[in-house]
Amino acid sequence: ISVPNLKIEGDAFDKIAKNRIRFRPNPFFMKNSYIDVVTWSGNPVYLACDEKSVKPFLGLQFPILYGYHGIIQYFKDFGFDMFEDIIDHSYDKVDMSIWDYDGHMIKSKMIVKELERLSKLDMHKIYLDCKDRLIKNRELMIEMCYTNNKRNESLVEWLFGDNATFYS
Repeated sequence: ISVPNLKIEGDAFDKIAKNRIRFRPNPFFMKNSYIDVVTWSGNPVYLACDEKSVKPFLGLQFPILYGYHGIIQYFKDFGFDMFEDIIDHSYDKVDMSIWDYDGHMIKSKMIVKELERLSKLDMHKIYLDCKDRLIKNRELMIEMCYTNNKRNESLVEWLFGDNATFYS
């Protein structure tokens, strides 16, 4: 397949990505897949701006997130469109620990079943129909992780309290 290149006027990400290679989505996968399956095994602390979670949003792809229980709601709470009218995220209701083999098997099989269902749809048409929603997710991720990212300041304040000083 060849995923269409969505033209975005004045794309803010193009300016940012030139200097931040680590968080740049992989163009090969962006051009060859509509869906990005993201996996985590850790805590939800600052997940919205980690290197894994930015890729489906910046790459204009539909996200399927294999992580801790409630990760879909976590992203929805930040304002991300999780395309629930297209993707069945019921796998996210499987509550399991990192060592829960049975839970991982159940969740994995649910995701595989959903990917099989999605593969039978006209994803090209769906993708084009969702252009504005995909772009909105990208803009939100840019805002959170680049334009208005306060992670470093929050960490310094947590470490040093009232003794923290910031210079622009």
